[in-house]
Amino acid sequence: MIDKNSIVTEDNLRMVFAHFKKSDPDHLLVSDIAELVGGEKHALEIMKKVDANNDGRIDFAEFKKMM
Repeated sequence: MIDKNSIVTEDNLRMVFAHFKKSDPDHLLVSDIAELVGGEKHALEIMKKVDANNDGRIDFAEFKKMM
């Protein structure tokens, strides 16, 4: 069995976060998430759950907490 802690390291999370953010240099936007999940409706649902400060974007701290 794979140890989650060996995969979910700070460096790996930063690499994944950087890969997914396309529209903004520091945040994931609804458009970035929609591209991943195949639609804006589902992206907005994810945003509501992950965007803790309700600024309409996901910063690295919010992304890390979600993971």
